[in-house]
Amino acid sequence: FQQRTHFGYPEMNVDYMKNAVPRDFFLLFFERCIHLINQGLSVHESLEIVAQPQKKHSTVASKIVLMPPRVGSAPNVRISKEFLPFLRSRNIGGAEPWINPFLDRISKLCLEQGNSPYWEKNFN
Repeated sequence: FQQRTHFGYPEMNVDYMKNAVPRDFFLLFFERCIHLINQGLSVHESLEIVAQPQKKHSTVASKIVLMPPRVGSAPNVRISKEFLPFLRSRNIGGAEPWINPFLDRISKLCLEQGNSPYWEKNFN
């Protein structure tokens, strides 16, 4: 969904943005919506609160897009306080590869079925 991003990069002056990764951008919206739904709002109501204010025209994309919920300008970008609790990289001490929880299961499968050259090259 995102070909390139400047959401989180090491040169940012705000510590929690240095560790941010592109998936954080998407998850900010998703997790904040889920939080509101769990508090009793409908999907439509949560999207109106979370996404609607962030919809803006992008000259680069030439269409309406969800813009980051940010305050400030680079390199001092901060996430607005309503979204900050949902910034995964900040709250879990940095991002880790999505596959990590599955590595043990995959290793066992490889022992049973034989190793994949792709697996050997990338994960061993």
